[in-house]
Amino acid sequence: MKRGRVILCMLILILSFSSVPGQNLPRACGGSVERYRTVGTYQSVFLWTVEGATYTQLPNISDTVAKKDTSIIEVHWPAVPGKYRISVIEQATNPFGPCVGPVMIDTVEVEVPAFSIEEKGAEICSDETMIYHATQGYDFYVWDGNTTTSHVYATSAGGWHRVSTIVVIDDTHPGDTTRCRLSDSAYLGINIKPVVNLGRDTVLCMDEKLILTAGVIDSLYTYQWSTGAVSESIEVGAGEAQYWVKVTSQKGCSTTDTIAILACTRSMLLGEIPNTFTPNGDGDNDVWNVPQLAKFPEARVEIYDRSGRMVWNNQQAYRKTATVGWDGTDLNGRELPMGGYYYIIDLKRPGTPAVVGHINLVR
Repeated sequence: MKRGRVILCMLILILSFSSVPGQNLPRACGGSVERYRTVGTYQSVFLWTVEGATYTQLPNISDTVAKKDTSIIEVHWPAVPGKYRISVIEQATNPFGPCVGPVMIDTVEVEVPAFSIEEKGAEICSDETMIYHATQGYDFYVWDGNTTTSHVYATSAGGWHRVSTIVVIDDTHPGDTTRCRLSDSAYLGINIKPVVNLGRDTVLCMDEKLILTAGVIDSLYTYQWSTGAVSESIEVGAGEAQYWVKVTSQKGCSTTDTIAILACTRSMLLGEIPNTFTPNGDGDNDVWNVPQLAKFPEARVEIYDRSGRMVWNNQQAYRKTATVGWDGTDLNGRELPMGGYYYIIDLKRPGTPAVVGHINLVR
């Protein structure tokens, strides 16, 4: 009786475990979650062991017609390559009492293909471009934004950039090819460049001065001017020139701006100078004058006729006006004839050339 009990128990267990592939499980990808199963006797208890990995045993799936139970586990494989053993023991009950089957063991080889973004912890300035490179040699790549090459250009879009690929590591099992989905990410830091504004190009005349300020003052910034100065601001004077400043942040991000000081021309100094006047006593346009000359009390104005004879100047005039004007008379106060004359204006300022022009006297 005892002998028949043992034979029946072993027969049931051997038939129950015949569907388990011996030493021929598909390989797995490190970091993946895979399911494994075995089929045994109806209402059996299955005791699983997975070395080096965590797993979850799901409820048995029972076939009441065939009197079979399928046990399934879900294994979370570590991202560490190597060979890992899976074992299972079935505990069943038959008319002669409980039976414990033999230990069934298989080995799963976990692979972790090399795949990563080479540039980690990168930082760029706000107007620069970063090129990220993923491990080469794979058939395709998918980056955020759907770029499909092994590299991607990242500009001012800071934050995380991700890439993924799929590689086949086991195609020996028909209908059950093992593919690893690989991915990596890298964080791109964006450093804001200093905002620098020297203002519009401008004109300085005579002894005018202008304070140029970089537009941003920060103790962590450094300043380099075209003049050699390293302060936040400089003072410049009249004279045609260009000045630039380069401001650099602590992160090495630089911004440069340039301003031009333009030459001070006659029109900028004196405005529009009339070329015709009518000294006929009607009160309209009787005096030729240059209003802007009021700013230059030392200026000398001379009027010449066509023969080159000086007929009038503002410092010896018979009648002087508040606007430094010529009323069409000579130095003795006599009316001069109609015709063309020319003027020379000397502002008496070093470096400022005389202003020469033509004027028509009409009576």
